[in-house]
Amino acid sequence: MKETTGLDRSKTKSWHPATQAVRGGTWRSEHGETSEALFLTSGYTY
Repeated sequence: MKETTGLDRSKTKSWHPATQAVRGGTWRSEHGETSEALFLTSGYTY
């Protein structure tokens, strides 16, 4: 999928809801990453 496909509603309006959910993450940066950021720390509140 090209970087600008998600911006063009004429292309995305025919997508099934499951496809929209998978593709609906954050916008890609200029690095073109293919997954969401992972935060590998955890915190607890007591």
